[in-house]
Amino acid sequence: MPYGEPVGQSLNKEEELNVLKDQAEDLEYTLNGIKKRIEKIEAKTKKE
Repeated sequence: MPYGEPVGQSLNKEEELNVLKDQAEDLEYTLNGIKKRIEKIEAKTKKE
């Protein structure tokens, strides 16, 4: 369960906040990569 509460770990609120912010940043990076790939494929498709 990568985006829920950590299992078997006890984090304080500050640690949990940092973990969640890091996860959000990673997801944004991944999403931006996906969007760029979609744009690239759509641009190629329009040229054909």
